[in-house]
Amino acid sequence: MARRSVCGWRRILRHPRFPLTFLARNLALLIREDRTPVPVRLKKVYLAGVVCQRAGWFAHLMNELNGRTGDAQGTQSGVPSGREREDIESYCEHCGLCCEIAGGYPDFSGTPPLPDAWQELFQNGLGPGHRFCPFLLEDRTRGRSGCAIHPRRPNPCRIFEADECRVLKDDVEAERASGHAFPPMTRRAVSRLLL
Repeated sequence: MARRSVCGWRRILRHPRFPLTFLARNLALLIREDRTPVPVRLKKVYLAGVVCQRAGWFAHLMNELNGRTGDAQGTQSGVPSGREREDIESYCEHCGLCCEIAGGYPDFSGTPPLPDAWQELFQNGLGPGHRFCPFLLEDRTRGRSGCAIHPRRPNPCRIFEADECRVLKDDVEAERASGHAFPPMTRRAVSRLLL
């Protein structure tokens, strides 16, 4: 792993919209679930690859959203507006738990349509090791999540409403209460990898 690429990661990981909290949880789950008898060095290389892929995709996504290559023109910052915002704000705390999926059914109906490659990316995710939506953004200063494609998000995301949100939050709270969510050893391993 070249030192230059690590420095590039750190710059991207510090971006205020990079989903660092979600990446840390993603890595913690991978560490916790990994039971394969592989040398620690190879596990670190695998985890570093997940970080590199996510950072590379994020840099590409930000370039697209800023209109540098033109494919994502018209995409907003992930903040709903009008009546839709009122409906979502009645139950949504922008915690991002509903976006902690690797992919989903690409039933897009928004206009203008997303590029085919982005629809495929939503369906298949970023690849092995990635546990949350490629379009999930984070506003770490406010402790909230956002969606890079919210105005053009797919229908499975549109129909995720208050009942589903409540069930998901209850499941997550039960896991956190059990003390198994992020053991201290896992937190240290993730911190060393990211910092």
